[in-house]
Amino acid sequence: FMKSTTLLLIHFFAFFAIKAEVKITKPIHLLNGNITDTAFYPFATYDSINLNQYYNKPVDSFLAHLPAGYILSPLLPLDNLKRRVQICAQYGNHIEFFIIVKDFVFMNPFSNTGNWDEILFRKENINRIELHKMGDCIKGCE
Repeated sequence: FMKSTTLLLIHFFAFFAIKAEVKITKPIHLLNGNITDTAFYPFATYDSINLNQYYNKPVDSFLAHLPAGYILSPLLPLDNLKRRVQICAQYGNHIEFFIIVKDFVFMNPFSNTGNWDEILFRKENINRIELHKMGDCIKGCE
């Protein structure tokens, strides 16, 4: 009995160890109920977006016009860990839009407790948008 229980436990842990190592190689994102595989979007899909037309407009207005399939990051710092000033729309094909706010009206960007309100952040006006491809800034870089 002891030997069979030990073998059962070994198989149990081996099964979950193998499952834990499985990685998704082709990202599929769920957004608004639609499954979108963005790996095949041509770069021109993103590069053709006129970023300047969204400056001084709410973050939500830019997000509403992005191609489907992005995942929105949590609020991100720029130079101070207690201050959140940007958010990133990430696609499965290593394309990212960093949306940066400078002047805040709705949300307090500082927090000692780590509580920032993304809904209020999305109402703030955009100061800059950077388009990154494979980690390199391609457009909107300063």
